Amino acid sequence: MWHDGEFVDQPVHTSGPVPHWSRWEQSATTLGPVGRVLLTVVVTLWALGSITMNPIMAIFVVPVTLVVLSGVWHRGWVVPAAPSASDASRPPPAAKGWAWDRREAIRTAIVGATVLIGVGLLMSVDDAVVRFVVIVTGVIAGAVWMLRAVGGRSG
Repeated sequence: MWHDGEFVDQPVHTSGPVPHWSRWEQSATTLGPVGRVLLTVVVTLWALGSITMNPIMAIFVVPVTLVVLSGVWHRGWVVPAAPSASDASRPPPAAKGWAWDRREAIRTAIVGATVLIGVGLLMSVDDAVVRFVVIVTGVIAGAVWMLRAVGGRSG
């Protein structure tokens, strides 16, 4: 069924840095120690705040917290970078200037401001009509965005 050389289990180390599993070190698919601790603090404070505001929320918050924290603290396959002699002698690449497309930066700022305004309206206004309009607008905008993303057009 399996042929020689296929990756089935933990690979055999032959040379260079030794790859290993780690819950603490940053890997390609996990956060480093600062990110893990910060996310744990944020999620724990969110859970405690939600439960103290409304104890019945524990039914919903505790499972979500456990799932998020298990995802944050899962083990990652860490492959240390191998230092090479040519890297030290090579000069660093020149900086290009602006790394983003300006249109993308402006679009991101507009979407962020719109989302903040919508969430602010939902949280502060008691009028059912305003809340309905904000929710329907968000649903329609999300559906249009998804259809454009599936169709291959950006933004």
